Amino acid sequence: MKVELFHHDRIEQALANCQKKHTALYMPQAVDARLEGELPWNRFITTPSLVVTGIPTGEKEAFTIYWHQQTDFATPYGLQQANMQGLVNGAGRFPQIMFDTIYALAAAQHQHLVIPHRKLLELPSDPINIKDAEKDPRVIAILDGQARVARYLQAHAKAYNKDEIGIWHANDLNKNSPLARLLFLGVGSLSLGGLSGLGGGRFAGVRNASAEGTQNLEKEIESIGDKHIKALELLERSRLRK
Repeated sequence: MKVELFHHDRIEQALANCQKKHTALYMPQAVDARLEGELPWNRFITTPSLVVTGIPTGEKEAFTIYWHQQTDFATPYGLQQANMQGLVNGAGRFPQIMFDTIYALAAAQHQHLVIPHRKLLELPSDPINIKDAEKDPRVIAILDGQARVARYLQAHAKAYNKDEIGIWHANDLNKNSPLARLLFLGVGSLSLGGLSGLGGGRFAGVRNASAEGTQNLEKEIESIGDKHIKALELLERSRLRK
């Protein structure tokens, strides 16, 4: 797949530019693209994947969820609204009803994406040894399962010639509402996590099939037009010879 990058100093505009004709890659797909050589190791990539912290309705314990599916938050409008409402230490306010929904889905079908917040706070937000990263619940959640973990960590160690990787998180437990951040695919020691704010962004996208079809149609029409012009030119030359 051909991946294109869309950068802007306003994160909502970066995503809007990407989504005009492309689909933005979530963290697992961005990792796959980097492993396949479609994304560089020296570029910071923003993804629409989320890390969200809150207390589900009816629960007493807080949870942090890593989420790799569509939400209203990770849209140009949602990001714009989050910035307008005011960030909390760089994180955006996330609707409680939306948090309850993704918690229920993750707890039922994707338990590796859910980490009790108290356990998250026991983990270092720092570079850690590659061996330790293999069993780190954040890494497993960020990469959406154990299958990618070993492959990505080995490739990371080779790309940067390091035996450690930065795994980052923030304490986003807030009494007023859940808080969310976009997950990033970083560079060097700023490797994986959700510690960045909602300022600028660089999204990676693959062209939509409809956009690809439109582009091919435009090329075909242009080709037909060129052939028609050449035919007219040949006809005119033939007349002049007579």
